[in-house]
Amino acid sequence: MKNSKHPHNLTQKLFKRFLYEWLVISAALAVIIITYATSNWPRYGYFIYDGFVNIVAKDQVVDNDIVLITVDEKSIRALGRWPWSRNHHADLIYTLQDAQPRVLGFSIFFTEAEKNKQADQRLKEAIEKSTFPVVMPVLQNMHDFYFSTSNTLLATVDIKPDPDGVIRRLKLMHSHETVFFPQLSLQAYWAAYQTGFSEDTLYDDMLINYSAKNRTGFKEVSYIDVVQGHYKQEDFNGKIILIGVTAAALGDRVATPLTTAHHAIDIHAQVLHNILHDNFIVEVGSTKSFYIALSIVFVFLLFAFLAYKIHLLYIAIAFSVVLLLASIVLLNAGIWWSPLSSIVVFFTAWAVWNWRRSLAVIAWCRHSVNYFKPSRHATGVNSALYGQRSMIQDRFQFELNVLEDMLVSAQKIEHQKSMLKTYLSHDLRSPHASMMALIRAQDHPTTALPEAEFYRMLEQLVQQSLNLLDDLLVLSRSEAESVQFEPVLLAAIVQDALDYLWPQFVAQHIEVVFNRDADELGEIQGDTKMLLRAITNVLENSIKYAGAGATVTIHVYRSGAQIVLSIADNGPGLNNMNNVAAQRPAGLAYTSYGLGLELVHSVVKSHHATLHSQDLDGQGAVFIFKFSALDAQTR
Repeated sequence: MKNSKHPHNLTQKLFKRFLYEWLVISAALAVIIITYATSNWPRYGYFIYDGFVNIVAKDQVVDNDIVLITVDEKSIRALGRWPWSRNHHADLIYTLQDAQPRVLGFSIFFTEAEKNKQADQRLKEAIEKSTFPVVMPVLQNMHDFYFSTSNTLLATVDIKPDPDGVIRRLKLMHSHETVFFPQLSLQAYWAAYQTGFSEDTLYDDMLINYSAKNRTGFKEVSYIDVVQGHYKQEDFNGKIILIGVTAAALGDRVATPLTTAHHAIDIHAQVLHNILHDNFIVEVGSTKSFYIALSIVFVFLLFAFLAYKIHLLYIAIAFSVVLLLASIVLLNAGIWWSPLSSIVVFFTAWAVWNWRRSLAVIAWCRHSVNYFKPSRHATGVNSALYGQRSMIQDRFQFELNVLEDMLVSAQKIEHQKSMLKTYLSHDLRSPHASMMALIRAQDHPTTALPEAEFYRMLEQLVQQSLNLLDDLLVLSRSEAESVQFEPVLLAAIVQDALDYLWPQFVAQHIEVVFNRDADELGEIQGDTKMLLRAITNVLENSIKYAGAGATVTIHVYRSGAQIVLSIADNGPGLNNMNNVAAQRPAGLAYTSYGLGLELVHSVVKSHHATLHSQDLDGQGAVFIFKFSALDAQTR
């Protein structure tokens, strides 16, 4: 990347690309999610619907038009085990004649004839002679009902729960072949008021409006009290009467959004209440729901796109809260629209935002690191990471690996800069300061050296300074570049180092013994210049500290899959030195305050080799390099 495009232009470019990518991906996911949710997710919105029903439902709703006659525990104790003789039902119908209700509806099946034929006949006569119509439930396949009379109205009490077992909706009209059966509540309404009810929705699933949280909204009278005449006529006069079982022992209980203790008669009474007041919950159709959700999501994405400085999570939460409150308000007004699909899209968009943002940040970091580095080799980044990524490799992990490698390389360069300052201020300053002191001393007759001695010492200091510069260059190359290794002969590099230092060996009368087992040349993968400088430093250390007349023994041999280079001298030793490859002991006698040691350590590390040093108890020291043999690496 060119310098002119960084850093501001890079940030803007990556951010715009990220923003547009997020918008396109989120919009596509929104269409998919909403389309799927419209037809497949209603059941996942049940918990939202039930919670909202409990919020909007009132504690009590009084309806004076509906009266329940309940088969309760009191009636069971008085009349005996259920089911009772149908003489009791005939008695109840006869008793209610004086009260003149509008209609009487049984939420009790009479599908089989009783053994006492006279009881069945008496009930049939009571229905036929009644001054008000009687609604009786039948199974949908019953074409010849025993209690059919001119005053009998047939109905169904079939209410199918949702998949989770909760009754939330019902059909007011059921059809079986060519026969149509209205719900008990609808038939009772028609019989009472002789009028139709929203005929265009008769065959649709209607959401029951559970307007009351308890059953006390409907007047209840015990069955036994009615049979025995213990009631006021005004309690039933002009009312719609429903008869059902509420005794706990009979187990006639169903689950609703409000409770699990509703009785079937309660459901029919609630539905009748909805019919009388025309206040069923109207559920928004799938097509309208799709477009509503899509419009809301469009507004959300547009707002997030324009107000990108606000954290998207806060926007998603705010929109979700607003939608939930709006759904509660709509439900209270008798309209149900599930906000679930839109809320899922909000947080899916937030997840996509985080995903794309993370990749954008990584891309920015990669571009930024590359901007400040001349090349990938200069940063020490593993070139293999820049190869083509595998199809099954995780993109995020791949990007993180590259970024981590870059950051580690940057840390190495920063460490190198710090070390360079130290070496410049200590190692290189020392020979230069010595040269300046030597020159000043030469200006005074009392401290001046003979000319030959002066030039000899000056040459030594210059040579020492040049050697330090060579060390710095090799060290910088080993730490700042991805070194390209090639097959080299370790024995040849050792020989080059001996040739370079041979004048010093001769001057110090140091004997050099160079052995190779079975003419072993030590073929390895390495960098010739770096290895030469490292071996030269170790040999210079032997020259300096072994002293005149010493012996330096060099041995190259193979040990399994390794090429071993041993450099030993019979000087004073290393003074309790440990493994150099593992740490950098300050007492190691090198040619400077630390640059030589750092160079050797860096070369050994870059070649994945090891270096051990051993003190020979005052009889010298030995340095042992171990490299992987070339033929072992290529297997």
